[in-house]
Amino acid sequence: MLGLACVFGLIGCVDTPVKQASGRVFRVADFGAKGDGVTDDSAAIRAAIAAAARCGTNATVLFEAKRYRVSGEAADKGQHCFNLVGLTNLTVQGVAQRTELISTNPFAGMFFAQKCTNLRIVGVTVDYDPVPFIQAGITAVDTNRGLVDIVTDEGFPEMIQVRTTNTVADVTIGMVGFIFDRQTRGFKPGAPSALRVRAVTPLGGRTWRLQLVKLGEARTLAVGDVFVMRGSGIGGGGTAFSFYKCDGVTLEEATLYASPGLGVAVVGCDGDLVFRRVVARQKPGTKRILSINADGIHCAANRKGPLVEQCRFEGMTDDGMNIRAYVHVVEAVLSPTEVRLNSANDFAPGDRIQIANPLTGFVRGEATVRSVKGGNTITFEPPIAGVRTTTNRLKGLVSMSNHLDADELYNLSACGGGFVIRSNFFGNFRGRGVLLRGINGLVENNVFENLSGPAISIANEPNWPEGPVPRDIVVRGNRINNVGLDSGSCYGGAISVAAYGLKHGRAKFGVEGHGVSGMHIENNVITNPPAMAIQLISCNDSQVLGNKIFGGVREFPSSAGVVLDNCQNIQVENLAMTDQRSKTCAAVVVNCAGSAADAEINISGLTLDLPAGAVPVKDYHRKN
Repeated sequence: MLGLACVFGLIGCVDTPVKQASGRVFRVADFGAKGDGVTDDSAAIRAAIAAAARCGTNATVLFEAKRYRVSGEAADKGQHCFNLVGLTNLTVQGVAQRTELISTNPFAGMFFAQKCTNLRIVGVTVDYDPVPFIQAGITAVDTNRGLVDIVTDEGFPEMIQVRTTNTVADVTIGMVGFIFDRQTRGFKPGAPSALRVRAVTPLGGRTWRLQLVKLGEARTLAVGDVFVMRGSGIGGGGTAFSFYKCDGVTLEEATLYASPGLGVAVVGCDGDLVFRRVVARQKPGTKRILSINADGIHCAANRKGPLVEQCRFEGMTDDGMNIRAYVHVVEAVLSPTEVRLNSANDFAPGDRIQIANPLTGFVRGEATVRSVKGGNTITFEPPIAGVRTTTNRLKGLVSMSNHLDADELYNLSACGGGFVIRSNFFGNFRGRGVLLRGINGLVENNVFENLSGPAISIANEPNWPEGPVPRDIVVRGNRINNVGLDSGSCYGGAISVAAYGLKHGRAKFGVEGHGVSGMHIENNVITNPPAMAIQLISCNDSQVLGNKIFGGVREFPSSAGVVLDNCQNIQVENLAMTDQRSKTCAAVVVNCAGSAADAEINISGLTLDLPAGAVPVKDYHRKN
């Protein structure tokens, strides 16, 4: 206990740590941490962090290759185990794959870092006991009544143990589950992306009966399938690693066996954001179907895009990555160069903005912020015409049921622009590989396989709402196999690029702004794709070059290689496609209904091996 006494007895740096040339090292063992996998070491670890913080800068909190049980911090009501606030040049150092932090609170995040500068977390593994999700085998299915009986797997929480309540009656509203294959541990092909549960009835022991919201979805289920559900019923648990308004973050050699919510959240940050050799996977030696409960890495409103390389993401129930900006709703147009928003706190003079019409997904224009006034009003140049205002104030997810009647404004200087996603593996989970709403990014040399959704989705999403409408992204040299497995995504593209409007609204090029622009999709190899290998919707000024498509065994009512829907000024060149599926209709489908008189679609250099009756190009725009 000498270390603890020193911590509480001194105001400055303690004498316990060993001094090194690069700074001071604070060993958690010196503050009483046992690392025996039994003792709660939270207080000792917090004491080491507090001592490092008092040194001001260049400190290291050092863990041994041990298993540390930890719990939520009382100061923030148990939401996180460890809070790192306002620290400079701090390193949290463990031994890769051998330093394990095990939270006994299945709903608490592990690390929450706020307003830190040049923070490094290296060689830390995160796990939870109990795990923050429910896992059960399906034992009976009533397809007529939408009833599903499940038996909770041994060693996993019961349905009654969800976060929201202690009574079955309240648990049963709005829960969402997912269907996996027990043998592959992957998402079950053909199942709905998410299974909504209306009610739960205990049948005794570990057996429960689920009443589905959509009765017909029971037809996609079978005895032996695995039903999994996040422990909070509809999500909302803590994040393993949270970084908020930090300037410079590095997370390396980190492993996530579980997380109640996101794996990594990066919000409102600046500086170099580096995520290297981060792994999310089911814990070896266990029967777990899931790893983390939501996105692998979720980036929002960052002023510099992340570098994500040599990472591996498996076993999640949401997207591998999401990069986006905050949405701002236009409440009043004061002039063509001045608008009042629901909030303007994340804008600064010199920022670039985008104003988009959520009804069509089209961009009205971009401009540069000249001033920010009163926390909700900005002026900008050049003027943007035709901006629509709102009578609905955006709160949470209200737009999902009450669609916006106003334009959306995004800060392009705080949308994670300049991101690089390179040499990673995304596979065997429910969700999209990467979901990109930023600008000026690179997705290169990654592997995507066995995903419920598309491998790469580049789009806004006004129903959620998230944006901006993306532009200027390079997708190059990726290998994609067997994606788009759920009952909806199977009819889309393995690579999907779109400017989405509310209720599937579309705009006309030459009449209103532009859609997704500046895409460069090059030298990707796509095997066993869904109905479309590459899908572009409301996209302009983009190139699809040198891609290879190999059809697999999945049949659809109609399938094609590249589909261009409501696009303009697109170049498709040197496409190689081998696909003998009987319903493959064409290598390239051009559907430009509603676009300008001359869509400027240029197609050349096709190398094809298609079934009888298929054509190289099916061009509905030219009525061929």
